[in-house]
Amino acid sequence: MPRRRSRGSLLAELLRLAGEILPSLFRSSTEDYVELARREIDELRRKVRSTLDLKRVSELELKRRELEEQISKLFKEQGDWAWKYTIEQTIGHITATEDHLRVEKDADFCIRCLLEKHLPALLVYASEGVTFARSDEERKLYQELASVVRDMINLGTSNKEEFWSRRLEFSDKLRSIRKQLALKLMS
Repeated sequence: MPRRRSRGSLLAELLRLAGEILPSLFRSSTEDYVELARREIDELRRKVRSTLDLKRVSELELKRRELEEQISKLFKEQGDWAWKYTIEQTIGHITATEDHLRVEKDADFCIRCLLEKHLPALLVYASEGVTFARSDEERKLYQELASVVRDMINLGTSNKEEFWSRRLEFSDKLRSIRKQLALKLMS
């Protein structure tokens, strides 16, 4: 028969066990609580950073809009002159290119002049024209011009005979673009 213990000894044993168990339970729950608190603090930091980032993004967006307005104003002031100059120079180089393409003699000389002078200039003016264009239609004209000129340069440097055989085709494309740009200039 098992021996009966007194209440006092049971209480003492219970207190002893509680003294061993409770600190570890308390430490465990405290560590869990601290870890949970750390997670909440980290989440709050992320939210604060996110809020600050959103505020910073808003500030930067406002600054970007202000700069775009200033640039737009400068383009308007300087753009009229630059727009007209770009169209006039483009028309001039297209006209010279058309003249070279319609020559029947001395193809090598004309091809060299086109590849070294007029076609590179047209690429530059086409690039500028895209920037200064006042409409999507005008921008597309300059993009088409750049495409035709690149084709001409590629063919002129790789196969001069084929380039020369297609010269009237190129001339007609350039003439069409030139006429449309001239209409823009007159309007």
